[in-house]
Amino acid sequence: DMIKEQAPPDYLDINFDPDSGYDEDGQSVPDDQLDDKYYKAVDIVMEAGQASTSLLQRRLSIGYGRAAKILDAMHERGLIGPPRGSKPREVL
Repeated sequence: DMIKEQAPPDYLDINFDPDSGYDEDGQSVPDDQLDDKYYKAVDIVMEAGQASTSLLQRRLSIGYGRAAKILDAMHERGLIGPPRGSKPREVL
């Protein structure tokens, strides 16, 4: 109660858009609108010889959602294979 009396709550108003990074048809955005870390992620994946969200999260200091969107964009462009469960994706 003492803490509640100190000040009113200060809430963060976050607008979460689960479709960001994709157009209205669910396709990835054009190359000129790619994530600013996309090309760095491509370099990391090519160097490692495998692709996973955890690899990108660690190397780029990004969250899961952003890493997953980058991998989806790579898959759509034919750079990596489809998901294989918990195993890393194959670099094509």
